[in-house]
Amino acid sequence: MIEATGEPLVIPEELWPDVARQQAARMEVDPWEDALAPRLMRLMHKNANLDGAFVRAADKNGNPEWRVATDYLLSSVLGLPEERQNNNHTKRLASLMRSLGWSRCEDPMRFGRILKRGFTRTVGETEGEACFSDVTRVTGGTFEPVTPIPYSLDQSSTIDVTPVTRVTGSIIRYARMKRRA
Repeated sequence: MIEATGEPLVIPEELWPDVARQQAARMEVDPWEDALAPRLMRLMHKNANLDGAFVRAADKNGNPEWRVATDYLLSSVLGLPEERQNNNHTKRLASLMRSLGWSRCEDPMRFGRILKRGFTRTVGETEGEACFSDVTRVTGGTFEPVTPIPYSLDQSSTIDVTPVTRVTGSIIRYARMKRRA
């Protein structure tokens, strides 16, 4: 019936970004995200090297990238016993890691001397997100700067506590110690 009036059936392309934000606002947050996102940010911030689990390495073109092993994420970060892991878990993890900006590598990758399957992310893409001084708010896949809320712990230091909220309302707090001058 709408076709008969000449009204288009497809949303105009210039409205797609707004529609994507609206759709993201209605999505449920996967509880795994609350475990994965902060852990990955901490590892990147510390420039961690966990043998066989998380490393900073070079891709085929020599560009620096982060690598994280699938078995480390499922077993150590999410706490799923290896004997209980199945294909549904890896698919769920892959979808969530894509939403966090990671790419699944089809071929096994080198983690030190060990070859494993996992995810990669270009180092340059993650520097601002991983640094706690650059606190950001995750809003439908885009990152916007947020003003820190100062909170005094004692006479010698303060913590900038910044609520980092997804559109769905899940709150994660990041803090960075700052010495008073």
